[in-house]
Amino acid sequence: WGIGFIRKLEIMTGAEQLAKLAPVLEHPSCRLLEALQINRAFRPTPVAISRDLLPRSLRRLEVFGGIAEGSDLSALPYLEHLQLEEPSSETLATIPRVARLELRRDSFGRVFERLEHCLPHVRELVLQSVPLELADVGVLARLLDGRKLARLALERCGLTKEDRPLLETLCDELEFDAPNPSAGAVTIEHANKPEWGRGTLVREYDGKIDVEFPSAGKKTFKADAPFLRRSR
Repeated sequence: WGIGFIRKLEIMTGAEQLAKLAPVLEHPSCRLLEALQINRAFRPTPVAISRDLLPRSLRRLEVFGGIAEGSDLSALPYLEHLQLEEPSSETLATIPRVARLELRRDSFGRVFERLEHCLPHVRELVLQSVPLELADVGVLARLLDGRKLARLALERCGLTKEDRPLLETLCDELEFDAPNPSAGAVTIEHANKPEWGRGTLVREYDGKIDVEFPSAGKKTFKADAPFLRRSR
């Protein structure tokens, strides 16, 4: 194959349609694919990723909108950056050695125990809407075994400002937002991106807002952007 190669690919697809894209991902032009972003169309069913569906060359994988139970990521040996939403314990067990791991909206609990096999290799850990208790922080400290994360980012995880000193001992850089009680009451829609769905206001600061969309992840805008529609 000498025509050219695709390095980055963004897909908007329904849960049942991703498998139908296998011939596209198997095409020689995707042989050196490095980054793949999968945005689930606004449907209730999460995306299923079978073991051999994605190119082995991937170094960055982002899955927005949920990943189905039984998905298998173990055949991605070069993966460095992984972002998942609502992953099951079965899927987490297949995560390869990644340097940067981002998890969003996990409701199963005991997330660090479920990540025990891959945490020794993680340098940057980002958790959003992943419930944590002080005991979970102790588990993380035990698994790190004296090593520090280069970066730890926690957002809407249930911990308080009183937990910050302990978290600071586990990383070189800490991003830790205290809960914003009013944020969850405000929903926002992007007038030009209806496929993103109805987002939730995460944070408002310095004339900007962070909005979490179900099919596009977190986006930052000017607070007075005319294309944003707020409601409660």
